[in-house]
Amino acid sequence: MQKSLLLAICLTTGMKAGELKQPVAKSPPKAASTVNLVYEIGPADVYYTKMTVEKSTDGSSFMACAWDNGLFGLQQYDGGNKRALIFAVWNADEEKSLAPIPAGPVITVSANENGKVSAYGKDKMGGQFMRQVPWKVGQEYQFLIDCVLEGVTATYSAWFFNTDANKWENLATFRARSGGKWLRGYNSFIEDMRRDSRSALEVRQARLDDIWIHSYHGSWVPVRRATFIASPGKVEAKDFVNAGFQDGSFVLTTGGSTVKSLKVGDTLTLPEPAPPLRIPEMPEFPFINLTKPEPVFPMSLDIEEVKRRMLERQK
Repeated sequence: MQKSLLLAICLTTGMKAGELKQPVAKSPPKAASTVNLVYEIGPADVYYTKMTVEKSTDGSSFMACAWDNGLFGLQQYDGGNKRALIFAVWNADEEKSLAPIPAGPVITVSANENGKVSAYGKDKMGGQFMRQVPWKVGQEYQFLIDCVLEGVTATYSAWFFNTDANKWENLATFRARSGGKWLRGYNSFIEDMRRDSRSALEVRQARLDDIWIHSYHGSWVPVRRATFIASPGKVEAKDFVNAGFQDGSFVLTTGGSTVKSLKVGDTLTLPEPAPPLRIPEMPEFPFINLTKPEPVFPMSLDIEEVKRRMLERQK
């Protein structure tokens, strides 16, 4: 039938069979699309988030606290047998080749003995702490990043609330070049690390709740606004992504048969909670110092620049 149709077209148009353009089959996606919520808020010395992984599969990353030059969250490698915490820091983009002294490797200031420190990034100049933790789908976890400026460098400390022990644990502290700036470029994201085509058919979902930053001049600010971003990678399932909110929390989903109800690039604004608004109290975080020095340089947050850098890191 197909050969007869080609012959008829050739006789009608005078074209040779070799000149006919055959339709190119579209390759199935190899991975679920990386999805981000970019939080539009100013610089801070403390960044706090609660996250609940609601759907997961092997080869998944769920980053609760990510910023311009770091990330902190959960990963799954082999079902419930191998799940981990990851905290990584690298030199800020503008500092990597700063003359006359290029940025060196990130320095490990301290690390919990129940984890492993290694190099991070393609250039191996970043620092990474990993610890195997049997985290559970459906259980809420708390993450906190504490930043202290030291000239053009900053130290970043990751704190994780150990639900089983009912206490906060310091995982590691890294020192990196920051350009004399506090935390900025906040976001949370989900990433498919497996990328074997089958992984694109599997759903990953996380709920992000009670997100706060502590601005360097001394006040807690709730994060109630986020922009939905998805990776434009050609091999990723860009149509099967979504973001929204449920019961006062942001929800981020990718992969499988996810239905897109929010356009990529749109902004989500959480409804105002019923009073009283719960502000983090100092007894909750007795390990952090909120009387830090003023920044070395004036700071600003360019949302478009944050989005551009996020997309570049996902290519």
